[in-house]
Amino acid sequence: MGPFELMDLIGLDVNYAVTCQIWESYQRHPRFAPSMLQKELVDSGRLGRKSGQGFFEYGVDVEIQAPNTLLNLLLLLLSLLKALKNCPSLY
Repeated sequence: MGPFELMDLIGLDVNYAVTCQIWESYQRHPRFAPSMLQKELVDSGRLGRKSGQGFFEYGVDVEIQAPNTLLNLLLLLLSLLKALKNCPSLY
């Protein structure tokens, strides 16, 4: 199980709330900032398995597909770029 499947299993709303709490506990340090993609999914009602849609689609009529590795890689890359943009230079 990959990280996006795990977030769908936990519930994107739960994961987003925990991420926000961690961010707050670290005085809103950019490294721990919640993902805007995750907020958009939660705001649109895509909460993961419990709503039938999250990063993946779930349900009786949904054909089980292998995760879109390229999509997952791009989402991870975007998150990393956002984190690097908000962090002080490492050099």
